[in-house]
Order: sequence, then C-alpha cells, then structure tokens
Amino acid sequence: MGSGKAWCKEDDDYLKNNPDATISELTSKLNRSYKSITSRRSKLGLKSSRWSDGKVKLLCEIFPVRDKEYIIQAIGKKWSAIFYKARAIGLSRAKFGNRNKTTQDYINEAKSVHGDRYGYKRTEYKGTNEKVIVTCKQHGDFYVTAREHVRKGIGCGKCTSSYPERRIEKFLKDNGISFKREYRFSECKNEKAIAV
Repeated sequence: MGSGKAWCKEDDDYLKNNPDATISELTSKLNRSYKSITSRRSKLGLKSSRWSDGKVKLLCEIFPVRDKEYIIQAIGKKWSAIFYKARAIGLSRAKFGNRNKTTQDYINEAKSVHGDRYGYKRTEYKGTNEKVIVTCKQHGDFYVTAREHVRKGIGCGKCTSSYPERRIEKFLKDNGISFKREYRFSECKNEKAIAV
C-alpha cells in the first residue's frame, strides 16, 4: 500500500470494511492523499464522508468553543466538510472564534490595524459579519463590516485613494500646480462627467 501505486483489492477491502474510519486514519493506514481516498471511495460507490452520531455530538460540543485546528484533529475531516456539516445542523460560524469577543476587544484589534486614524466611540461589535460604525476624523461616520475593517484594512471611502490618484497628486504638488480633489470640469466629459 503506497501512494503512486494502483489501488489493489486489499486497499479496496479496507475502505469497504471501515466505513466510519476518519480521513486521517485512512491517509495514515493507506499512505494516500485525501483526494485519492475520496476519489476511490466514490468509484467504489461508498459515501466519502460519513458522520456518525458520536461525531455529530462531538461537533456540537466543540464547534462553538474550540479553535479550528483542534476541531479538525478531533473530528478527523477537512475543515470545509466540518464547516458544511456544522452549518447543516444549525451551528453558526459567527459563534466560532468570536464567542467571547467584546466590543472593546474588537476596538483594540481595529486600533492595532488602523492606529489612531479612526474613532470608535459609536462602535458596537455584534459579530464578524455585522456592520459597525467607525468615525473618520476628517469625514465623520461610516459603516463597514467588522471583518473587512480589521482583516482587509478597509477604512473611510472618502480618505482612500488609489495608487494612480496618489501619483497624480504627488506630480501636481511637486510641480507647484494647484488643484482640488475630485473637481469636475463641465467641459471635460464623454457621456458622464470625469472626476480629476
């Protein structure tokens, strides 16, 4: 039994006789990849991922409170399969990893990303996919998804400018040319006015 070799009767029999074996057990015993095992199970007409009552009960107990790596090891399946099953039985991803996160925890996390650029007096954290109110010191309040503000670094849309905008602004300043940001010239248009 080894990877790169054709599947033999012994391997097939092992798959058939151990329908509740976890993928990690099978990869170890058969010395094959997850993809290879699931593909072979499919060809043999076996279900590729069985959830015993014990595994479902374990998932219900640990999904809301344990980290991703622990859950993968305890259940013995890929994270995508675990997550899909958790959603199917009504466990929410919002509970995972954020169960005890407070508004102050979120604000500290946001400040570690954005520094003192924004104010968070009106911010109320309800979950990673929920919108929060963030205050731009220059433009005022704006709404942003909690996750996008922290993980993707999304901030005030009015302050954010693209790389080409910054290059043009630098060129104009370096050459002493006065300008107004996003000023529209009425005579400079195609079908729609062009912002410069």
